[in-house]
Amino acid sequence: RLPHRWIVERTFGWINRWRRLSKDYEHLTETSECTIRVVMIYLMARRLAPPKRHRRERRSRRRRVI
Repeated sequence: RLPHRWIVERTFGWINRWRRLSKDYEHLTETSECTIRVVMIYLMARRLAPPKRHRRERRSRRRRVI
């Protein structure tokens, strides 16, 4: 099991990858909160979705079948 602090720091690292969230330029707290929620929804959706295959992998598999 991971320490709680490490999980929090990792989450902040994911959030800080988004340029808009690296600094707080918003005047309203609600705007910042909504932006963070949108980013977290995006991150969770990417983690739950199956990984995408690259174009090269798709082409090479087609050639092998033919």
